[in-house]
Amino acid sequence: VEEAPPDAQDLNAIACPSVTTCYAVGQHTILATTDSGTTWSNKTNYPSDSDPLTGIDCISTTTCIAVGNVVNCLLGENDPCPPQVFAILSTTDSGNVWIGHRVATDVNPISVACPSAAACFATGFVGPADENIGGDVGSILRTTDLGATWSEQSVPPETGIVASIACPSATICFAVGQGTDAVGGLILRAGIL
Repeated sequence: VEEAPPDAQDLNAIACPSVTTCYAVGQHTILATTDSGTTWSNKTNYPSDSDPLTGIDCISTTTCIAVGNVVNCLLGENDPCPPQVFAILSTTDSGNVWIGHRVATDVNPISVACPSAAACFATGFVGPADENIGGDVGSILRTTDLGATWSEQSVPPETGIVASIACPSATICFAVGQGTDAVGGLILRAGIL
């Protein structure tokens, strides 16, 4: 068992673009290793008003996108919640500097997948988190410029919260939705052009 640095908080996701390099994210925490997990460094150079991080994926050992939302904060992790500005962070220099990116109001990213350098996808839900912790409208966002801009993709209304996405190739992605009251969980499949 490897232990995180003592100031790491509530880790939620990990991405390992190589056998030696991994990034882990959580409540205002970004950790990195370049020696297969023997040592971890806390990457603190990111916007202080970013959302608590819930997902990360890496295109390479130096380029990653991390996503987050205020729900974890609202569930008592940092009560009361500070105003959050950046739901998405990106780095192109091995995590030394992270750049904050905004998404549309009430879009709350949960996970991210980057099947290629040409596209990354973030999943989540749409809705005011402070009024509806779960949200009820699923969301999938797409970026082709490492998070600087995002476009919303079409999601069936019965999908509900889109909790996770995986892309086994540069042309195919699968996402899972929690469903709505009338429909159980769903699996979405998309071809990428």
